[in-house]
Amino acid sequence: IVVKLQCLAIGIVARKLEKDEVLGILPIGAVRHGRRMLRSLLPPGVSLEQECQGTIGSDCVEPLTLIANELVTNAAKHAFNGRTSGEIRMGYQQRGAGWRFYVHDNGSGMPSQHSSSFGSQLVETLVGRMHAQLIYRTEGGTKVDVVCGTSAN
Repeated sequence: IVVKLQCLAIGIVARKLEKDEVLGILPIGAVRHGRRMLRSLLPPGVSLEQECQGTIGSDCVEPLTLIANELVTNAAKHAFNGRTSGEIRMGYQQRGAGWRFYVHDNGSGMPSQHSSSFGSQLVETLVGRMHAQLIYRTEGGTKVDVVCGTSAN
């Protein structure tokens, strides 16, 4: 069911993108549809908050959608074990010619040796294709930033 929901979320974003293809950008509001799908993956008591500003270039929509699916799914599965509540924050900020996308949770944090699973490899490959940088931090949970043309701060 997780894979099916992830595919549906990607399909919704792709359809929205087709409508705006002439502009080559996707208004952030179109991402809300994918967010609804991601929320359905969360355990009870875990919230997903969105903090988005700017527009996403059409060449980054698909990779960022896949990355969001992977990171939110990972947080939902692993970050809140043994807890009755938690929060995942997902955001996108356009900064001049650059941008920053992030998924942060207030869960248990990532082990110091995070795995080289298929999902991790997928995220790293997609980040590389966008010529962006992937930054992992563990401080009050797991914080993953994807930055392009700007700093992570």
